[in-house]
Amino acid sequence: DIISLNTKYPGRIEEIFVEDGEEIKKGEVVARLQSTEYQAKLQALNETIDSAEDGLVAMEHEYNIAKESIPLEIKKAQQAVEITKAQKSELDDSISSLKEVAEQDKRDYNRTEVLYAKKLIAEQKVELAKLKLLNSTNQLSGLEQKKVQIEKSIIIAKDTLKLAQVQKQKLFSIRANINATQKKIEALKANREE
Repeated sequence: DIISLNTKYPGRIEEIFVEDGEEIKKGEVVARLQSTEYQAKLQALNETIDSAEDGLVAMEHEYNIAKESIPLEIKKAQQAVEITKAQKSELDDSISSLKEVAEQDKRDYNRTEVLYAKKLIAEQKVELAKLKLLNSTNQLSGLEQKKVQIEKSIIIAKDTLKLAQVQKQKLFSIRANINATQKKIEALKANREE
């Protein structure tokens, strides 16, 4: 019987492995073709596999770096939040104490003015009481400005923490890309074997 053979790629027969009239079985290699189209496609496929494997190595490296650095960033951000909250708490205590001092200084100043008006104390005592009141008021104002800055620092620290926690999701994304690339490489290699 005469059988017609077809190939996937055009080319010239380079070598024949069977003799004329010899019995062959399904799947048996009967000849080898020399095909420039096949060689070009094979080379392109090998280059695609090499490129995908290089990308896979880069993704795994990025994953390992992120796996180490992201938990450290989260810890650092949590500490920044805790530190700024502690600073605010200390500042609130200082403001509370200084408010009491300023209120006492105001009472002292008012009392010295009354005593001066009655000519019971010297003008210098009134000026000293006024200066003391001004000093405590200025200090209180400075602490309140500092409190505003610390409150802004708390907001920034919380935002940094949120950002670090979002970055943790990046690990899942990188791992998914690694898995997808591994499957792509396997598919390309299977395609090459055909």
